[in-house]
Amino acid sequence: MTYYLASELLNPETVIAIVIFVISIALVIFLRRKVGQGYEIKISDVVLALIPLVIWLLLTDKIKTFKYGDLEFTLSDKIEAAQKSPLSESEELIDMINPKEIEINLAEKATEGALVDILRAKPEGLIFKAGYKNYGAAEIESYLKTLSQSTLKYILIFDNDSDDFLGLISLENFMAQVFAPNSNLSPATVAQLLRDNDRDRLKEISGMLTAEEAITPETAKYEALTEMQKLGTVFLPVTKEGKFMGVVEMQKLTNSLLIDISQKLSEVK
Repeated sequence: MTYYLASELLNPETVIAIVIFVISIALVIFLRRKVGQGYEIKISDVVLALIPLVIWLLLTDKIKTFKYGDLEFTLSDKIEAAQKSPLSESEELIDMINPKEIEINLAEKATEGALVDILRAKPEGLIFKAGYKNYGAAEIESYLKTLSQSTLKYILIFDNDSDDFLGLISLENFMAQVFAPNSNLSPATVAQLLRDNDRDRLKEISGMLTAEEAITPETAKYEALTEMQKLGTVFLPVTKEGKFMGVVEMQKLTNSLLIDISQKLSEVK
């Protein structure tokens, strides 16, 4: 019996569970201390510390049902319901994908003289139009170098005629490729690809998320997280009927999913 208990306690999964609880309770104590409430541990603190542990147990399928007296329910049903909730159900995500309230203030580039207006708009996304014939290497280099010092986070590519979404890439990734020594993606190359509307080569740019990889407002949150993991990205473009609506980021999506799980569990009475 002693050997059995020891082997169970040394099980990696058990160790992970203990570590999660210890870190959680330590964090609660730290936060309580920061607000001047001393080191006393209350029952509410223990409950708070147990939440991340319970969520880990649920997501890893370590516990499946809960029973207390006459109350019994299947935990997996609650988790599954939360996982299936679409992006559009959460206000903090709807704001992100609403084109009128979007966090990414899009600024379409057209001429060099538009730089001042773009900077005033404090954009987080800069649109390039595939098929627009007037792009030049010098203009693209100037835009990128100037706007990279502002609020810009993403480069977007739209179709010049239909405004359909074609692709999105982080500014950091794009800049690293465009200005790398001996790069195959120089400002002149980018300008040429855009003028020629060379969608195949544009899609091949490392880190470019295409329309085929975009999600919709009705995509389930867990499905969106799974897609991010598969693609190795921390954000995904959101489109509706081919039109760009915004970007969903992993951190906000994860927080939203955890809130959904907590709400589903709190519904059990």
